[in-house]
This record gives sequence, structure tokens and C-alpha cells, in this order.
Amino acid sequence: MKNKKYINNNFFILIIIYAIVTIQTFGQDIDDIRNKVQEDFSNSHFAVGFSELIIMADETELSGAHYELDDSTDNTSNTKIRIVVLPFHLQFYPWNNDARTGIYIEGVIGYGKASQSATDIYSGRHPDLETSADNYWETLGGLIGIGPEFIITDELKLALVINGGIAYIRSDADYKGVGASTSQKILDEIIFNWSGWTASWGGAMRFNWCHSLGRDYELKVIGRYDIRWTDTIDSDNYIQEFSSRIQPITLRTDLVGPTGLTLFNRRLYWRALAGYRYFLDGSLFGTRQTILLGGGLEYDISNTIPMASRLNTKFGVILGDNISGYTIGVGLSF
Repeated sequence: MKNKKYINNNFFILIIIYAIVTIQTFGQDIDDIRNKVQEDFSNSHFAVGFSELIIMADETELSGAHYELDDSTDNTSNTKIRIVVLPFHLQFYPWNNDARTGIYIEGVIGYGKASQSATDIYSGRHPDLETSADNYWETLGGLIGIGPEFIITDELKLALVINGGIAYIRSDADYKGVGASTSQKILDEIIFNWSGWTASWGGAMRFNWCHSLGRDYELKVIGRYDIRWTDTIDSDNYIQEFSSRIQPITLRTDLVGPTGLTLFNRRLYWRALAGYRYFLDGSLFGTRQTILLGGGLEYDISNTIPMASRLNTKFGVILGDNISGYTIGVGLSF
């Protein structure tokens, strides 16, 4: 099972495996070879790895980040991933000030890019067709959710969320070497250099606990359970279609306190943060759990920007079974 998961998450390994079958019939017409590759890949579900990249770009609770997967081989480099997200969370209690039920809205616009290089997609088995490749996978999309929020106690809120999103995905490969032209004719719009659209939908249960620790210190804990499905709704080739489901549990804690410093007569705060994610169903490129540890600074901007209370910066490191990364971000607290 471990080998199957690894192969599904390493597109170059798939190319190498099926290239052996392809070159055995290289005397055939290029169209026949393309049909053979398409047939061999039709049951591999290789494009499902895109769903994990889309999930990373739909991050609402932790952070965008730079990641590196420990998945290199003698022929390929580690996969590098860059995620940039713009999330928001809003709560409204429109009925009256004493209402115990309100409306919770969340959303994110996210961009993700993964890159990996192979010195020879045929792994040296066919020197006359040696082809190196730099491959990139990109996604750009958004997710929005809405649902009721309940005030359980003065410190604890619970939201039930229905969400949905859409994302554009793209594979972009650059071939080099003596076999570049032939490899491009065989693989383009099947494995590499294609694009498509996906739709995501699901639900979440989110709790937000905020506890005051004396006059100037505050502890915040956010926990949530998600279930989400992602399906291809359009692509260049039917073999790029996929359907996936994930069920992550996320926990984040933030401890905020004063630095004792002021800037332009406004208070400056420090923040320590920790996050944890575990996948009940699915994974993050083979990783079932990740940990985030970091900190940051917050600056009081109340009465400066409408609805905003603080400007914050944060940094942190991310660790997992075969993944590591770091995050640097700027945001607003409302």
C-alpha cells in the first residue's frame, strides 16, 4: 500500500514506469503510441494529486507556506510547493445584541504551485531518447462557506458550515535533451501540459474558544472537523479526471500578550502559535499529520481601518512525516 501511495504522488515515477511499455512499441505511429500511453494511464488516477494541492490552497485556519516533500529519487528532485492564501472569517449577529445565534462566513482565495525535475524521464533505459523535464503544477481558486454560529458560553462559539469552491489546475512541463521533441509529442495533453477545472463541496464543524488570562493576556483555541469532496468538472483529456474525499481535523492555539512597547502611540503585542492537523481520510501528499509552531507580532489599528482591530505578522515552521516547510504572513484581525 505504501508503494502505491508513493507512485500516485510522484508523476515522474509514473512516466518512467509506462515509458518502458511505450518504447517497446516505438516502431508504431506516434498516434498509436499516444493511445497506448493514454490506455495505460486510464486506470492510474494520477491526477488525484492535484486535489491535495487544491486543498493546501484552500487553507482557512493555519497558513500558506513553502513546503518541500522528501520524495526525491536518483533521477528526480524533491518536490517543492509554494502556497499563498488570503483567508477571512466574519461573524454577524444581526437580530439583536443579546442574540445567541448568528451567521458565520468564511472564505479563501488561494494559489498553489508544485515543482519537480527529472534528469531523464526514461531513467537511462533509452539513451537515444534521453529527456530531462522540469514540471510544474499550478492551481488558483477559492472556497467560501456559510452557516449558523451558536454562542455556547461567553467564551465558546460553535459554527456549522456548508462550503463550496472552484479551482483552475494546470500542468506545465519543459522538455530538454535529444528525445525532447518525441517525448513532447507522446506525453503532451495526456500527462503533461494540460489544464482543467475542479469543484469542491462539503461541510465543517468549527469551535472558537477565547479565554482571558488576566488583564493583558488572551488564549485562543480553534478546532474544526471538515469533510470535503473534490471532482474534476472539465479537463483536456478524460484520464485527467478524478474524484477525492478528505476528512481533516485541525487544532490551532494562539497565546497573545503585550510586549510593553508602543509604536505611534499604539500598543504592540506578541503572539505564540501552534497548530496540528490529522487526516482521518486522505492525506497531504502521503503525510497524515502535520505540526505548525511559530510566533509573531500584532499592532493595534482599532479606529484606523473599518472593522479591523489589529495588524499581525507571523512566522512558523511546519513538520510532517515526509514534508517540511515554513510560513511567513501578514493579516488583519476583525
